[in-house]
Amino acid sequence: MKSVILLFTLLSCFSVSAQTTGKSGAADSEKHLQTSRFRKPMEERIFVKIPDIEKWKITYENYKNNQYVVLVANTFDTLKKPSEYLSLTSMAGMKNVDLTKAMNDSYKRAKDQSKNAELNVIAKDLKAKEPWIMYSIQNAVNEEYKSKVSQVWYLMQGENFFHSCFMSVRDDAFTEEKKKDMINVFKTAKIVYR
Repeated sequence: MKSVILLFTLLSCFSVSAQTTGKSGAADSEKHLQTSRFRKPMEERIFVKIPDIEKWKITYENYKNNQYVVLVANTFDTLKKPSEYLSLTSMAGMKNVDLTKAMNDSYKRAKDQSKNAELNVIAKDLKAKEPWIMYSIQNAVNEEYKSKVSQVWYLMQGENFFHSCFMSVRDDAFTEEKKKDMINVFKTAKIVYR
């Protein structure tokens, strides 16, 4: 089985303004930044290894309001109504997010749409340098495709970005083996700073 790394790139844009006079304005600004110990926020990338990457296709990609969203669908099915897809969302400038609260908020939204929604925590490390939590929500509703789905979620706090990722599959395809496959994808997740 081939594995290829799906690269999810996030750009952090910051502008620094300094009032200077004369022709050496840029040099003065740079010197000011160095002496003030200003540290430019790092760009972050999250890596996820997807088995059989040739069967997956990016179906949506958007950057708006400091939020970057990518949807990737498994093409063994129809792309118009995929039974399995991956969502990667990163929000720039979000620091110190309470991951347990974020998990509970996503569960509450699912419960509002489906009274049968169930939450199960899979694993977490909230004290890690890059805190994370992985959980599943079963019997959620996908409003766009009007079907019941089960999802495995992975939330991670980077230095300058909050990353929210999930894999979703129709309930009728959510077996223990499929759940294990989804968990294994997120076990490969890591953030690289540049």
